Amino acid sequence: MNTDPPRTPPKSPPDEGGMATTPTTASRDASKTPPTVPRLRKKDVEAGCEQASRNNCKIDRDENELVDEVLSGMLYFLGDKKQSMSINQLNFDLEKTMRVTIRSLKAAHADGKWVRGKDAIEIVAGGSTQNGKTMIKKSVVWACGYLGVRVILISTTKRGTTSVVVKLISSNQDNDAVAMPSLISLSCSRRVTNTIKKILKIGGGICCHDAAARIEQIAKAFDDDEMREIPTVLIVDEADAFYRRYFRDTRLEKAMKALNESVKPIFRLSVSATLIPVFLHLKQEKKEIGPDSIIFTECRTNYVGPDSFVPLQHNGKDVFFDPDDSEGPEKTMNLLYEQAFQKKGSLTLVIAYRIMERMHEEAARVQKSFPHVAALIITCKGITLKPPLTPMPGLKFDPITDDELQQLHDKFKQQEWTVSDVIELVDKRFQIETPLAVFGYFMMIRSDSFVSSKRVPDFLICKLGAGMSIEKLVQACGRATYQRQSSNYNIKDQKRVTILTYPQDYDTFQAYPRFMAEIERKLRQPGVKLAEALSPATSYTHRANIKPEVQTRSVGQRLDALQLNVNFRSPPQNEVPRGRKWLNEKENS
Repeated sequence: MNTDPPRTPPKSPPDEGGMATTPTTASRDASKTPPTVPRLRKKDVEAGCEQASRNNCKIDRDENELVDEVLSGMLYFLGDKKQSMSINQLNFDLEKTMRVTIRSLKAAHADGKWVRGKDAIEIVAGGSTQNGKTMIKKSVVWACGYLGVRVILISTTKRGTTSVVVKLISSNQDNDAVAMPSLISLSCSRRVTNTIKKILKIGGGICCHDAAARIEQIAKAFDDDEMREIPTVLIVDEADAFYRRYFRDTRLEKAMKALNESVKPIFRLSVSATLIPVFLHLKQEKKEIGPDSIIFTECRTNYVGPDSFVPLQHNGKDVFFDPDDSEGPEKTMNLLYEQAFQKKGSLTLVIAYRIMERMHEEAARVQKSFPHVAALIITCKGITLKPPLTPMPGLKFDPITDDELQQLHDKFKQQEWTVSDVIELVDKRFQIETPLAVFGYFMMIRSDSFVSSKRVPDFLICKLGAGMSIEKLVQACGRATYQRQSSNYNIKDQKRVTILTYPQDYDTFQAYPRFMAEIERKLRQPGVKLAEALSPATSYTHRANIKPEVQTRSVGQRLDALQLNVNFRSPPQNEVPRGRKWLNEKENS
């Protein structure tokens, strides 16, 4: 297949019949309100129903011909200024993604009708944190919309789901012929059941956060024969977060089961950087994943990931939180603060305090010692800005008034404002050279990105409680991963992130993406099943050992009682992980 598609839109553009489309977001200006999540437009219902019916007919065409057409349209949609994107610009196999999507849909279509199986086809998508998995979701949503198949997307937290929707609908092509289908976020809908039915009937998609009540409402919407005939796929973002308890299902888990039973999706796409709990549950349910149904992003040279994270240094030695220290972490954290806040344009993420009051106290303590630092506090109640008390030496900006600060906080309460939008605003209001610290806990573990067009994380403090799982640890540390861009303020600096965490957590964070890469390679081998890849007889390298002896965190939620029973080889003496080496030196001192 030609990987350099024509520089024009596809001959059979999607949505040409008047289906509701989403606005483009060609540029992001921090002085303006970010793009809003679109609402349903009633005038599109009749035209949308007719168009969705026409699109359904496309699925009967030849697979290769359909893949070529969908791929061409998708690359144009992802492009810029009426130019198509090259397939080589993406860090995942887009052609394979389109083929497995179309093949799964064709398998559920016979004699002009959609046929539901007992179980949905399982597709998984993964890769390192902050490394482009949104593009996988975007391509699947676009392809399904093009073929008249509806999408239900479930993610975590209201703010996280809004962030996902904004990323999905964004495009640099001002052309309705290649627009995404309408994506309606239920967090902004009042008449929920009617909204669900109308948007799905016209060929749109539904987005919802992990609230059991909302998911139950989606399931309830499929209570009549007309709705059950609508072809639908289910995308579960941050999929590992939806498994909670082994001995008795939570309301969320019951709602997800009800959703699967009522919707009967053609396939289920599970997306996460931390897929081990998903694999273990599929193994328990005796479900399998075909080698073509595994889609992973690859880490390219511009990606700053776990391999680029280095422990805090003091007097030439690694510094970690001491697991046996009872004096409190402030003294150790000060070592990192002294390095971080002397650096112009630095971004420091602090994920250490569960209680909101402690976050505010720590921000105040930082600004007392470093008055030139700006601070953001991210909680379930929203985003709080603590402006710098004085400019950094050599900088000038107008002091912020109480009225201006209140107006900003009122803006931040809008769900459309992502953390990246707020960081962008801080960069412009107080200048990019001003060091910025972001404090949070639960709201900083998943979904959100902590970068602006110029500022990227330089320092990370991650001190999670003992009850937090390995997956939450990896996701929390992953907030400081990113893809370098030429616009980054510190692009000439060595690409690395300085981290302060527990020694065993550092080793686990380093090992997790290596384990994911190794299990992906095993599952791609012909005939290898999940049960075999996750058995004690299967060997993994020491570099992939996410559960060293000193690591007491659980795989998946603690109450889910998952066990990863595989064999990790012992490391050579000269390749002992840095965290384990630090613990050995501590024991011998």
